[in-house]
Amino acid sequence: MDDVIPSRSSTGGLTAVSSSVDRRSLVSEGRRSTFAGDLRVDLRFEDGLWCYECSELHLAGCADSYEAAFERLALELAFLWDDIAAETDDELHPSGLRLKRSLRGLVASVD
Repeated sequence: MDDVIPSRSSTGGLTAVSSSVDRRSLVSEGRRSTFAGDLRVDLRFEDGLWCYECSELHLAGCADSYEAAFERLALELAFLWDDIAAETDDELHPSGLRLKRSLRGLVASVD
């Protein structure tokens, strides 16, 4: 959580965060997705949840912790990679082809 600056209440409790974070890679379930450049992730903490939005990947969600939010984002990316980016072109709808090209441009490798 070194990449965000939290707001704290007078009792020291975390009250709010709204920040953009650049990531070079994401890891989930032993798989590392490495990006061709920095991936911008908008992050906010509200109502006890860490919520993320990554417009480049068209992904958004929330989790109970900062770490879990990025793990969930990585898991969703792995799903997209396996089901869209690794699929043959003739099996995809035109919108799937656009997403595949976008993913292939953003992601350098998935191990």
